[in-house]
Amino acid sequence: MEIQQIGNGKVVIYIKGEELKHLPASPQDITTNEAAEILRLALGSTYDDSWESVYFELFPGRDSLLLFALQHSGSPSFFTFSSIEPLISAASVCPPGLVSYLTCIDDAYILIVYPWHGDSPPQILFEYGEELCRPAHFALHLSEHSRVLAGPAALDELKAVFA
Repeated sequence: MEIQQIGNGKVVIYIKGEELKHLPASPQDITTNEAAEILRLALGSTYDDSWESVYFELFPGRDSLLLFALQHSGSPSFFTFSSIEPLISAASVCPPGLVSYLTCIDDAYILIVYPWHGDSPPQILFEYGEELCRPAHFALHLSEHSRVLAGPAALDELKAVFA
């Protein structure tokens, strides 16, 4: 396993050959939770809580896996919406460029918003949605157990489609 830091809070992990046999699944079937475990193993003693909220990109090959991990700068905020209309209204007045994902689970829309330069989420999201107090790893749970509808710029995508 080769690991290389490619910037502040960014690493790339390359796994090939015999090391693939130690993975919990084939490179094509690695889940987000399994990617988090690979990251934990690769970082070893340098792993800390700042790696609990990570964006992964996986590039599986026939006999290799290339995994990029990018730390989010702070814990995400979660908002639930009972329907899409209030979410569209909130998105229309949010500033552009927010890292956000929209998921759907049990007939509820959940918006995940990551902090940008330490800023709090836009106040309008608190007015139109209900904040969910969850730990950062809840985003991993949602990526595995809900349907991801938009991201990594869900608010911008909603604004573009419904403006």
